[in-house]
Amino acid sequence: MMRATPPEKSTPLGSFSQTAQLTPRSQRQIADVYLMLASTAASAVGGHVAAERLPFTEDWGLLVALGVIVLGPAMLQMQATEQNLSQRRIIMWGVGWVLGFLMHSTVAPLVHYGQADSVYMALGISITMFASFAVAVMTSSRSQVIYATGAAVFALSSLSWISLLGFIFPSRILWDTSLLVGLAVPGVST
Repeated sequence: MMRATPPEKSTPLGSFSQTAQLTPRSQRQIADVYLMLASTAASAVGGHVAAERLPFTEDWGLLVALGVIVLGPAMLQMQATEQNLSQRRIIMWGVGWVLGFLMHSTVAPLVHYGQADSVYMALGISITMFASFAVAVMTSSRSQVIYATGAAVFALSSLSWISLLGFIFPSRILWDTSLLVGLAVPGVST
């Protein structure tokens, strides 16, 4: 009579060992996602540096709007296949650059005026958007990309309204609410 073996407990190191048991092709796909996250973050740093060095930082809204108009439809129309991997990487680098430029234009004034909660919120949003867009564009279908985009936009719009109320009616509760919503965004977007 055979005894049933108890199921293995899930540990952080267990996920790495499971990844090691995958096929080389699956491991390459996972590595592509992490490489995409790192290179997108690097392109965001480039956008941040450009916002510091270029003389047209007053017109950042126009640049961001143009970037979203160009990159948004391209992301939504592109299926995740091996043939268009380089195109998806270019799109993600563009998204990272635009977000980095936007982060400098919004976070730098907040740091100057000492609103640390808003800085943490904005950084949380940017990291979340990097992760959700990179994972969705690199590994998912178009409907999942649309879902991730919608979740990020919903979270950003909620934060915008809360921040506007906090500006009109200065209150510590509203700033704390905006920070909590910013921290909750990863659970919604991913």
